[in-house]
Amino acid sequence: MMPKELIPTGRKTSCDPAMACPVCGDEYVHPVRLACWSPGTANGLVVIDSDGLTVDPHAPPMDRGVTIDLTFVCEQGHLFQYRLHFHKGNTFVTRRTRHLLGDVMDRRSVIWRT
Repeated sequence: MMPKELIPTGRKTSCDPAMACPVCGDEYVHPVRLACWSPGTANGLVVIDSDGLTVDPHAPPMDRGVTIDLTFVCEQGHLFQYRLHFHKGNTFVTRRTRHLLGDVMDRRSVIWRT
């Protein structure tokens, strides 16, 4: 389970807290991309986004362990990403926001709208 300080949450929906934007606190957050790189020396990248499922068997690994990027956009337009990197029994979580990611995606690219 990820520490609360790494994933801000907003109001409760049912019994589970809703994810909130780490930039503005907006509770209306939409997934736009999931990317998973193969670990170690194995090549491979799987991406799920508004274009569907993409597999690149030639993409080099990000690091020794598996890396998973979960990218979201809030309804105020802030883009943010959680990177999970597994290495030697530990999972590290890094949060990146729009100023680090650049204008890679916009609201039209949310996964559920396709």
